[in-house]
Amino acid sequence: MSAARTLSSFVIALFLFAYAEAMADVPPGTAHVDSATLPIRVYYDATFPMVDAQEVVKMAETSWSVQVGQMGFAAPWRLVDGKVETGLALWMGNFTSAGYEATADIPATPQTDCAMLGGVPGPLYTRDREYFALSVERAFSFVSLLGVDCIEPPRATSMFTGAIMHCEGRPGLYAGIDVFQKHPEYAIDFQSPPEYRRGASIFPLFYEERFGARDGKLLAELWKLSGQNGTITSVGDYPAANVANIPTYLDAFDTLAKAKGSSFDEAFEEFAIWRTLTGPTWADGKHFQDASIYPEIAWTAQHTLAELPVSQRPPVTKVAAYGSSHVLFETAGAAAGKALAVRVTGTAPYRWAADALCMRAGAGAKVVSLAMDPETRSGSAMVPDSRECNAVALVVANLSNGNYDANHPSTTNDGDYRYSASLVDMPTIATIDPTSLPQGLRGQSVRVKGAHFTDGAKLAARFSGTGVAVESTTLLDELTAVLVVSVEDAAPLGARDLLLTTGEDLEASLPAALLVNERPAPPDAGREPTDASLTAPDAGTTPGSPGGCSHAGAGMQISLVAGLAVFFTTLRRRSR
Repeated sequence: MSAARTLSSFVIALFLFAYAEAMADVPPGTAHVDSATLPIRVYYDATFPMVDAQEVVKMAETSWSVQVGQMGFAAPWRLVDGKVETGLALWMGNFTSAGYEATADIPATPQTDCAMLGGVPGPLYTRDREYFALSVERAFSFVSLLGVDCIEPPRATSMFTGAIMHCEGRPGLYAGIDVFQKHPEYAIDFQSPPEYRRGASIFPLFYEERFGARDGKLLAELWKLSGQNGTITSVGDYPAANVANIPTYLDAFDTLAKAKGSSFDEAFEEFAIWRTLTGPTWADGKHFQDASIYPEIAWTAQHTLAELPVSQRPPVTKVAAYGSSHVLFETAGAAAGKALAVRVTGTAPYRWAADALCMRAGAGAKVVSLAMDPETRSGSAMVPDSRECNAVALVVANLSNGNYDANHPSTTNDGDYRYSASLVDMPTIATIDPTSLPQGLRGQSVRVKGAHFTDGAKLAARFSGTGVAVESTTLLDELTAVLVVSVEDAAPLGARDLLLTTGEDLEASLPAALLVNERPAPPDAGREPTDASLTAPDAGTTPGSPGGCSHAGAGMQISLVAGLAVFFTTLRRRSR
């Protein structure tokens, strides 16, 4: 390794997380100190006193307790006196940064895992003890991660190491996030500059906070999912195996997301939203725990109200696969009743996602999806009452062409799109007619009067509560819509609010618009039931008997339904 450079603590801090420096084997006879409680050995050059190495042992014991004991990462492996065993080997030498090298395959396991040697920069110990402690922590993370999957690339270990230290609340971790936030258009696993890789640690941290408990345990689960079976065929700075690196660490992200009911694409879209809500201005307290101290995202464009409308604007910088682009609209001074209409159309061969964020001071951001059509790569949405937002952010994510290979990350920002935005009037409902309907009524036309109604696939209406169904919604003009409404027989009585969604996906409502009344009683309700038979005045004699024609009480009782003809015959006989 090269001799230590004379650098300020800040610059050294950048180097600590920027890369893992190449290492040589520990020279034979190098002095070492062993832990009394854990399988930890620290080698140290003669230029450093033993007491410094003993301090490194204590730092490593703390790292072991946290990362292995609490988070659940695998214990590292080491090669000591020609024997591969569970344990940590560190070398405190004249290095400029934390580093590592693979020293042996682990024949006892089927995975592509390695025994590792970690390196810590001895000269930093006396210059900046805080950053030296970070370098020990980082070296431990390297050897622990590669002890599980030795052939993942350095960009993966840098990303996970930073996320681990975020979970530990370590200071001095944020110098790389500014570079990452300045270039959201880069692929999530872009390799250079090294500070970008370190800043990308907030991506696995997003997983930890979104799907886990920010205790590092989900990070450990993620990393284990990246491993594969195989044998290490060469060691050193860049170990190789007899199998391909499949699954990759990005595959692991997808596997875990699916286990949580999501997917890598959905998670990446959500991550693009989270990284937008950062910095002292836009952090909303609902996303990254430390969002307010993260640097603000770099906007590809910012528009004032005076610049609206904008039409078919390209981003200033094109977007790589699994990169994102962010546009800011200042809407706080918009007139009442105005919505911000946004549209995005992406280019082939990439798949796209887009969301509009209503960012409000002291409140969580409202997220409105543009619902991109996979065929046209186009989507639109409305942000209602835009003056209630301090600003609206348009977040556009490139979801790759569906065949992304993390072993060959994207280095080209060639994803292009166009965006449009304008202020439009919000719809309003003034009246409906009729204003009341009875239980049990079917297929009743209800006329809705208002303003700024628009037609389209999203045109729909509904009433609050249960028992009242809108079977169809038809727009006559921008002022009138006609609903076909049915009321269930047992619909609860009382008022219902009306909610109308226009074709542009804007909502208008009218409280207590409709009253459900009790069904009316049938016309003969309340009458006494009548006998369904008639008794003739001469009832009591048998028709046709000798005295049947002259006896005052004679007659017949016959059914009204079955004997009307007989009844009238009897009457005629009596009248003779």
